[in-house]
Amino acid sequence: MQVICLKGLQGCGKDTFAELAKKSPYNVKRLSIADGIREIVWKKYSSKIKEKNYLYGDYSDKEKEIDPSWLVSTIAATHLKVPSTTPWTGRLLLQFEGTVAGTDIFEEVWTESLRIPVENALEDGVDFLIITDTRRPSQFQFFKRFKKCQATVIEIQRDGVKSLSFSLEKPSKKEADTHETEKLSASYPADMCIQNTSLQEYEKSIHDFLRGLAC
Repeated sequence: MQVICLKGLQGCGKDTFAELAKKSPYNVKRLSIADGIREIVWKKYSSKIKEKNYLYGDYSDKEKEIDPSWLVSTIAATHLKVPSTTPWTGRLLLQFEGTVAGTDIFEEVWTESLRIPVENALEDGVDFLIITDTRRPSQFQFFKRFKKCQATVIEIQRDGVKSLSFSLEKPSKKEADTHETEKLSASYPADMCIQNTSLQEYEKSIHDFLRGLAC
C-alpha cells in the first residue's frame, strides 16, 4: 500500500487532491489526522456548534463564524495569535484543541490514533491511502517509518498560494497569521511537488502520479 502525505498552505487543494484521486481506477481512501480532534471538539462544544459542517465541511465551511457573539478566550487568542475580538470558527477550534489538548501534551497523539485505521486499510486492500493534513515533522516520519507501506510526501502548490518555503522566508500579513503547524511542515522536505492550476489539469496530474506509483 502506498501512503501519500500531503503538505501545503491553506487553500492549496489538499482535500481536492483526495477527492480527485478517488475518481481514479485505484482503491483510494482518505484519512485525516484531525479526525480524532474533530470528534473531541464536536462532543465538547456541540451545544455551541450545532452543525458538524463547521468541523467536517470544506475549507469555506471551517472558515465561517460559528456565532458572532462567541469570541475566542484570552488564552486562545494568545495561542492562536488572533485578536480577542475574533469569533470562533471551526478551523480555530480545531487548531486550539488540537495543540493545547493534544499535540502539545503528546507530540504524536493524533498520528498514533491513525495506526488502527492504517492497519485496517492494509487489510482492506487499499492501493493509496491519502493523508490530507500532515504538518508536523513527527507525522511525516511516522508514515515514513511504517514498515508495511511506502510513504511519499507531496507538496501542493497552487496559483495565488505561495509555496511553504517562500511563505516561511517572506510571509505576507495573511501568511504571518498562518497556524504554526502549517509552517512546521515547511521544514520537512517533499519528495515531489504537484501544481494545482485548473481543475482539469490538476486531476490529470494526480492520476498520472498515481499511475506512476502503481507501476
